Amino acid sequence: MRTGFLSFNLYTSWLLICSSPICFAGDTLSTGQKIIGNETLTNLVSAGKIFELGFFTPDMSGGDSQRYLGIWYHKQEGSEQPQKQTVVWVANRDSPVAVDSTGVFQIAEDGNLVVVDNTSGNIKRYWSSTNSKVKNSSPKNMTVKLMDSGNLVLLDNDEHKGVKLWESFKNPTNTFLPGMKMERNLKLTSWRSVEDPGSGNFTFNMEQTIGVFGVNRFNILNQDQIYWESEEYMTLTFREKFDFDQVDDINSEVYNLLTNFSLLEKKEQIPMENYGNTRLFIDSSGVIQWVDNNLLGGELVKWMQPKTKCLTYNVCGNFATCNDDDKVCKCLPGFYNEHRGRDKEGCKRRTSSSSWCTGNDTGFLNLTMIKTGRPDKMVTVQYEEDCASMCIEMCPQCQAYSYAPLPTNYQRSVSPTNCWIWTRNLTTLKEEYTNLDHDRRLIVLVDKSDIGTFQFFSIKIRHIHNCM
Repeated sequence: MRTGFLSFNLYTSWLLICSSPICFAGDTLSTGQKIIGNETLTNLVSAGKIFELGFFTPDMSGGDSQRYLGIWYHKQEGSEQPQKQTVVWVANRDSPVAVDSTGVFQIAEDGNLVVVDNTSGNIKRYWSSTNSKVKNSSPKNMTVKLMDSGNLVLLDNDEHKGVKLWESFKNPTNTFLPGMKMERNLKLTSWRSVEDPGSGNFTFNMEQTIGVFGVNRFNILNQDQIYWESEEYMTLTFREKFDFDQVDDINSEVYNLLTNFSLLEKKEQIPMENYGNTRLFIDSSGVIQWVDNNLLGGELVKWMQPKTKCLTYNVCGNFATCNDDDKVCKCLPGFYNEHRGRDKEGCKRRTSSSSWCTGNDTGFLNLTMIKTGRPDKMVTVQYEEDCASMCIEMCPQCQAYSYAPLPTNYQRSVSPTNCWIWTRNLTTLKEEYTNLDHDRRLIVLVDKSDIGTFQFFSIKIRHIHNCM
């Protein structure tokens, strides 16, 4: 009898406590409810128990460290495998809640989502969502919901039911989840380190200028300097059908993910469900990775860039090649580095343009299995002689050209380009680079007398992960 009475009192006490605005369960937070930094029972968990939102301390920073509001993969109950907390979004990444304070997440009186500290008389605001849409809505009609996609959405439930006032998918940190779209104003910013979610030096974004084909490139910047750049992702269907200029630096699955399945022809699209529990993120060392989290207690790296040191932007400097095996940079024949590696600009021509631009003295370096940066001019010609003549006529502006014969069965409506011309310095030259287009070669214009002159020099290159 006494045991039953005690159980009844505990149940009654629980009802009284959880009838208050502080205690709730589920995936939705209403005005007046709070998520409290030291109370995990108040965390939001998405309906399918895929994601969780609450306050966390980075795993490697110790139990008494500063705290952040974030979203991570919900740990599956009953799993026998150790489960790592994988954080995919952080609100107050550059303004953590102090060790001796208690953070609170709620809908503020102005209608924005906020992380505040109300343990003292003066409430400190660590983070706030900013959106002009909230000015036209009443906070009492707002709810914030954690979706199974990992998107945190602030909703207006008044007369315009379900209107999104703000969402984390439009305000990411270092992670890109299926369902997001890499628009030109969106960027991923790395963590400062593995244990510090503060804004780091590296950002991943879509290039702001439209490419030759009107399709997108993607960049990694180290502060304001290019660290890695993708090939221009041309018409995918054209490249796959004709094995033309196929590259793996942005593969079809990653491109499909970044564009939210909208920029490919329907018949070429990869179904959303094929992406499962995957995510794309930029780590603190500047590497963009696409990983699958479905392994027991781990993750599978499916794609990453730059996957070798030679793929980082212009690591050897201008007109110098990089080889992943010997870790040595090499000036192209006809070029030299007067400081043997201390000159970050790379290599310079041995002979002035007044010599090698005069027809009879013009020599051609025929380089195969080599990758370089983007061309400046891309046109369609019938024969290689036409491409070479076009380059020579532009001398000394033309540094190099590349030609590949058109496929016999190409569709003229696609307007492929098979003559590429470089008028700027040749950058990011990588040796032993292969793709499906075996006929593509890089032809560099030099003076005949300089052909066959090589110079090797060593440079200090920061270590880059090897892919898988």
